[in-house]
Amino acid sequence: MARIGFIGAGNMAEAIIRGILGNRLYAGHEILVYDANPQRMDYMVETYKVVPAASNEEMAERAALLVLAVKPQVAPSVLPSVAPHIDGDQSIVSILAGWSLETLRGYFRKGSLVRVMPNMPALVGQGMSAISFEPSASEALKKTVLDIFAATGEVEVLPEHQLDAAGALSGSGPAYVACFMEALADAGVREGLPRATAYRLAAQTLKGTAAVQLETGKLPAEIKDMVCSPGGTSIVGVYELERGRMRAAVIDAVHGAVLRTKEL
Repeated sequence: MARIGFIGAGNMAEAIIRGILGNRLYAGHEILVYDANPQRMDYMVETYKVVPAASNEEMAERAALLVLAVKPQVAPSVLPSVAPHIDGDQSIVSILAGWSLETLRGYFRKGSLVRVMPNMPALVGQGMSAISFEPSASEALKKTVLDIFAATGEVEVLPEHQLDAAGALSGSGPAYVACFMEALADAGVREGLPRATAYRLAAQTLKGTAAVQLETGKLPAEIKDMVCSPGGTSIVGVYELERGRMRAAVIDAVHGAVLRTKEL
């Protein structure tokens, strides 16, 4: 039996596999992959030397730990063919947004269940994964799952009722941050900077500011105050952001994403 299998081979599955291989948790021949797109399957096999499965059913029968990495809208057409092939010794890790452990248990009568909300920066080993376990989860399973997702970045274990909020914040968060980065770069272009230079300045500014918060533990408000001198340029810029309701827009974006998650 393969040690781990992926149903779905999109960007997030690729990020997890890259982390697994990069940290030598498993070898390529211990990883099964199935995707409905033959070109995607060929790419994964050629790039990562993983083992292709012929079907979801074969995957379910051969993988000790099964990662559900399809789009949540596709899951209802996939899970009924997978669930009958799962036995009590297997574990299922779901990265399906909006799918609760209770909903998943409606399909999977056997096996241990885990929910994970990873995010896109896992592609470069800088991800943030929120994880919820069933109360019955063994310590061995917890260690395995935490090791897998720690290979893609940071991990945070949360009670399941907080997972939708975590997904809307950190799961969708890269999209919000990218919008801000683009706006920051556009502002630089408006003021005469070359586009490539503006993007580099914006990206490094975001990266550096995040590093200050993570490494020093300073609150975002403290970092803002370090930059804003009395009567200076930065406080005028902050005033314009406040006038444009930037904070409210971000809060509304996360709330909207939570509401959409509950609809899935």
